[in-house]
Amino acid sequence: MESFEYYQDFIGQLPMLKTYLHFCFGFATPNENAQTERIVAEVGITARRMTESFPWLAGQVVSRASGDGESGVFSMAPCARFDNTFLRRVKDCKAVFPSYPEILEAKASQKVLAGEVLAPRTAFPLSYQESEEDPAPVMALQINIVSGGILLNWACQHNVMDASGLSQALGLFALLMRGRNTSIRHRLGEPTARELDTTSRTGHLQRPIAVDPPLSPAPFHAFAWRDFNFSAESLDAIKAMANDSAGFVDPTVSFVSTNDALTAFCWQRIAAARLELGKPPDAISKLARAVDARAIMKVSPEYMGHMIYIAATHLPLETIAKRPLAYVASALRRSLDEASNEYEIRSFATLLSDTKDRRTIAFSGAFDPELDVGNSSGLSMKWRYDFGSLGVPDFGNRPRFTPIPSTVYIWTRRPDGSVDVMLGLRPQELAIIQKSDEWCRLSTMYPQ
Repeated sequence: MESFEYYQDFIGQLPMLKTYLHFCFGFATPNENAQTERIVAEVGITARRMTESFPWLAGQVVSRASGDGESGVFSMAPCARFDNTFLRRVKDCKAVFPSYPEILEAKASQKVLAGEVLAPRTAFPLSYQESEEDPAPVMALQINIVSGGILLNWACQHNVMDASGLSQALGLFALLMRGRNTSIRHRLGEPTARELDTTSRTGHLQRPIAVDPPLSPAPFHAFAWRDFNFSAESLDAIKAMANDSAGFVDPTVSFVSTNDALTAFCWQRIAAARLELGKPPDAISKLARAVDARAIMKVSPEYMGHMIYIAATHLPLETIAKRPLAYVASALRRSLDEASNEYEIRSFATLLSDTKDRRTIAFSGAFDPELDVGNSSGLSMKWRYDFGSLGVPDFGNRPRFTPIPSTVYIWTRRPDGSVDVMLGLRPQELAIIQKSDEWCRLSTMYPQ
């Protein structure tokens, strides 16, 4: 078997990433029986074709520590049990799942995409324990058959792949589904953050003074998901408010993006809710924002590994809630600009490489879900690929899993230009946000 040692990297070595990312596509199958059988066979053949070029996609993720007090190194290894394919399961869900027309009627929101049915693996924030009988796949595809359609749920192990890497893998899979005979290269062989900078990290990248132990499953259930949709017109209005340069935090900020604006809008409403619930006005809230470091590190956008870094912004709750949206959005943009340099990312990778127990490291230090907010966005993520005989998916969404405490998930654009936003907050926070006049004017909540 081929060794995957060449692909070893350190940028994804945080133990908190020992989990899976998910993406679910929906396709109609009007001629149900014959069409479904043919599609299942074609997807299976394509999965094997893809692993001929990328055998590591059919591999497993292992973690081995060399001594006490070490968190171990996550690496990829061949797995004979997976039989050279990442297709893990074909599941008939007709008896336990809504029909495809019903899924579309519900806008394919998280409410109807139950992860425990559709997905072959768990999802963040929950981890897993691998074994010889149940190894952890690098990537896992589950085909779900529903009345009138097929749902393809993709999962990738987060230490070795991120959302952009998964999107690239999906694009290559779609290429093969269209019958293209490609000579695609082993993208994980391209330069990455393993070319480490060993210069001093003092002053800009700090190890947390104290890190709380990982949350047990119990606190997760104190939070709930709520799904909202922002129309293209609402996004334009929010961006216009956020681009009032007279309100910018810093004159060196030249613009704010739609992503900046929408993230700031959500952070403002969360801060206002927390003030109403009695949090101190001067309490500092951190927004920890996931950033794709490929462009910063001059790594090909086709790189399928893990290249996520965090840009953190710290502001008092009262400032977030009561300053103009342009102030908060420009503060997010300034933090992103400050973090967007090779030195920051090489230093972070070096810290990971040098530290034996990486359980002591968090992306941006300790995270307090009572005050802080985590943010991830798929606004720039491609998903409307042409999958050959399957066609272009009607939707792409993340299935519903355990709530992630204090999270703003901005999803991909829908064909009409609108964007779904998932808030993982305490019910009392959500209740206040849902009563906000501005929030109600600019967003629509999906039925729960």
